[in-house]
Amino acid sequence: MKKIIFVSIILLLSVASTAQQEPMHSQYTFNSFVLNPAVAGSNDYIPFRFGIRRQWTGIKDGPMTQVLSMHSSIGQASRMGVGGVIIHDQYGPLSKSGIRGAFAFTVNPGSKTKFAFGLALSCYQLTVDESNLNIINPNDVVINGETESVIIPDADFGMYVHNERLFAGFSATQLIQYPLNLNNDLRKQIPHFYLLGGYRFKISENTDLEPSALIKKNGPMPVQLDINARAIFNKDYWCGLSYRTQDAAVLMIGMNFNNLSIGYAFDYTLSKLTSINNGTHELVLGFNMKQKSRTSAPIL
Repeated sequence: MKKIIFVSIILLLSVASTAQQEPMHSQYTFNSFVLNPAVAGSNDYIPFRFGIRRQWTGIKDGPMTQVLSMHSSIGQASRMGVGGVIIHDQYGPLSKSGIRGAFAFTVNPGSKTKFAFGLALSCYQLTVDESNLNIINPNDVVINGETESVIIPDADFGMYVHNERLFAGFSATQLIQYPLNLNNDLRKQIPHFYLLGGYRFKISENTDLEPSALIKKNGPMPVQLDINARAIFNKDYWCGLSYRTQDAAVLMIGMNFNNLSIGYAFDYTLSKLTSINNGTHELVLGFNMKQKSRTSAPIL
């Protein structure tokens, strides 16, 4: 019986049975390091990012995600990059918290178009807090209000190509497929695959247009596609639209102020959940610490 209950909770966390075990992000072009470890060290500055996402407002205990990240190049040739991520993901009685360390290596640091590959190692704690469950029968001995946890090691791999206008990358996450092993459940981590690409076009002296797309695949579920378009004005202001198949339409706005930046996204749900929630809000704050000048990707 406990196994059935735990599997049901996992299915809830998996966003209505989509097997999506990793947090959703709408502003990944603002911080694609959270998807791909090969991005580490790709800028001529050190980007610090803090993001908070409240998914499906109006649904009690809907998914809530907080992410803090940074990455930097190291070495005189800027051939290597390192970075780290701290993440907390909460959905009702389930929470997943952990840290991730990434290392990237640029094959051709002297070229205008650079190619890098990266590896990340992570450690997470997955917790089920039964005291947060809504119990129909308070005398049910199966639900005893306990908190159970499991430690999950994991690894990610990525490749990244970029210049001043172009960016493209492939990454694979949750590669270890570690068994969750809570309440004798035998479910495993499912690998997630991401393919992201985009190009920044010069429309006028003060305006750029940046179309991009993200393809996502995990387990037996259908491929999910994000189609994005972002307009950048005077290099400091941007707005954009995105469409995520099987899920949502997204409005994005943001601005830079000196070394500070802020981005906001609103997801309007297009799935069957649209009648029971008020959309999703995502806020990302950034600080860019100056580093020695070199050619870098335009968006991260």
